[in-house]
Amino acid sequence: GQVVLDPRRGLGTTAETFEAFARGVGAGEPRGYLCGAARELPPGLAGSLPAPSFAAAAPWCVTKLWVGDAGIVSALHRDLSHNAHTVIEGRKRFWLASPAHDADLYPAAPWSSMPNGCEVDPEAPDLSRHPRFARVRALVAELGPGDTLLLPGRWWHHVRILKPCVSVNSFFARGAHAAVAASADALKRLRGLNR
Repeated sequence: GQVVLDPRRGLGTTAETFEAFARGVGAGEPRGYLCGAARELPPGLAGSLPAPSFAAAAPWCVTKLWVGDAGIVSALHRDLSHNAHTVIEGRKRFWLASPAHDADLYPAAPWSSMPNGCEVDPEAPDLSRHPRFARVRALVAELGPGDTLLLPGRWWHHVRILKPCVSVNSFFARGAHAAVAASADALKRLRGLNR
């Protein structure tokens, strides 16, 4: 149920048809997320996943579709850009921490395979290895169909799917932050990282 992190390339990916993935949802051990940027989806599907107007108006915006089975976990990480995440069907729980807790979450090194990740699992923290984690004051949000969570850029989040889930999110940034987000995306591709 854990999204797989490769030490060299970041999040692991494989190519699979939507039909094959959908057949496996609810059929046993959770395998991971099916994820696709709207620009990579068939036009009919991409057109039905518009970014919210406040995100679409931003100079930098990437919208993605996410499908996953109950039990899938996205490890604690942060994104540079803002994130409007909407659940279409199913349930997800987000564990959230402010950037004020950066040092308490033991962030990964900038040159790591997931430079926006950290060492701590908030569901099973090892306080002997990560004692500062005890200072973190987290928020928890559980989203169901039609709920949207607006995550400000750099906020830490850990996500667990509670019921098989279809969701869509839009990463977006404005001003100088848009250039930083676009540059970070380009650098990630240059390094050959998947996330």
